Amino acid sequence: MSVQFDTAPSAPDGSQAHRAAAPLLSVVIPVYNVAPYLDACLTSVRAQTLRDIEIICVNDGSTDDSLAIIQGHAAEDERFVVIDKPNAGYGHTMNRGLDSARGSFVGIVESDDWIDVDMFESLLTAATTCDAEIARSDFYLSWTQPTLDERYFSSLPDNVEAPCIDPLVDYAIIQTQPAVWCSIYRRSFLAEHGIRFRETAGASFQDTSFSLKAFSTAERVAYLRRAFYHYRQDNLSASTRSTQKVFTVVEELDDYRAYLEGVSEDTLGLLPQRKAKLLDILQGIIYKTYRWNTLRIDESVQPEFVSFARDYFVPLLAAGALKEEYFEEEFYREMRLLVKDPDAWLRLISPAQGFSGKLGKLGTFVSVHGLSKTARRVQRMFSKAGSHV
Repeated sequence: MSVQFDTAPSAPDGSQAHRAAAPLLSVVIPVYNVAPYLDACLTSVRAQTLRDIEIICVNDGSTDDSLAIIQGHAAEDERFVVIDKPNAGYGHTMNRGLDSARGSFVGIVESDDWIDVDMFESLLTAATTCDAEIARSDFYLSWTQPTLDERYFSSLPDNVEAPCIDPLVDYAIIQTQPAVWCSIYRRSFLAEHGIRFRETAGASFQDTSFSLKAFSTAERVAYLRRAFYHYRQDNLSASTRSTQKVFTVVEELDDYRAYLEGVSEDTLGLLPQRKAKLLDILQGIIYKTYRWNTLRIDESVQPEFVSFARDYFVPLLAAGALKEEYFEEEFYREMRLLVKDPDAWLRLISPAQGFSGKLGKLGTFVSVHGLSKTARRVQRMFSKAGSHV
């Protein structure tokens, strides 16, 4: 076990001088007031079939028993690195963990989640096979109360060939949910391209710009159509459940855009055409994110955000600057409805209440997408209903 504090002496490379040889993988676990879930998380990481790992727990000033739980595990397992620091937010905590990491690859596990025993061995094998900068898998949406209930989340459409992917060709890997914790990243790749977490206050979607930067900069990604990661949905204190930070995720997208626009082609390793394509892909990601954020925030602030989203797309649509191919499924037509009739758009994307509400939503969907598209959508919903549960 290694223990670090903000004032602890470090070796010239920023690591602790007495630590053993560098492992294959560093697992970074940010911790803040997760005592009810932390033991299960740490137990699942310690049980990994890939034994050559270091487990970096960064305690961000927890006020519950989280630090004591970490120390209990660390006393039993010399692979632990415990960093205890004052509260400074998720981004600062993650960057502190990345700075301490010494593995060839870095993985992330949120401290209220848990993972299957072969997750990191499988991801590392895939990354090595593809000579990839990133390896990603699917995951489970998991509820534990009153009993375990899990739903499979597939990161990519079935028509994407796996495991070795060029993100610019199969750009759905860039568009998928920015789940930083079901992937591993080559540490030298992150360092070379300056890919880090934004150190904004609290825990508010800092994984968005990190994930976008990583997947759009990578030349090769290994993708496994299997879920190993259990993403807990019933932690009521989880940061994503806050409905007060209305525009925070917009700042993450702006940061990613600045990254693309500000970095030189030589630094990013991209031809000008490739950089332009990434900026086009970004427009589809922005719509998807604005759509998701509209449903996340409180109804009282929805009109303000819907107006903001519409104002963003109006001039781009008028200028012909939006390409339908970079919008997922029916999202391009939805975006056009947002511009034309924001109220109808909000009714379309919102969960329908009662029979009349569902009937009205179906009518709106038909008017936007047509009967053929509606029929295919309904068929797809029924085909998925009995799978991945």
